[in-house]
Amino acid sequence: MCIREVSQNCYQELIRVWESSVRAKYDFLTDDIITELKPLILKHIFDATELLCYTDIKNRILGFIGVSESNIEMLFIDAEYFDKEIERELIQ
Repeated sequence: MCIREVSQNCYQELIRVWESSVRAKYDFLTDDIITELKPLILKHIFDATELLCYTDIKNRILGFIGVSESNIEMLFIDAEYFDKEIERELIQ
């Protein structure tokens, strides 16, 4: 397990994690809204923060955090790994 910086090459994997997390936690967001948000996040939001990700031993991204000016702007964990203490690792 490793925490590392994220490059633009990883944005598609981040959006996969984002969608998994959002679908599991925010049932008020419709499929249409999620579909509308994804390109906006890819184009504007990811580049506006410093991104760090948590990866498994196969280098698969399981969660990520976006920080701007010492503030946590986003924190998403793949729904399959909610109970794995990844959030705490990323926040430290």
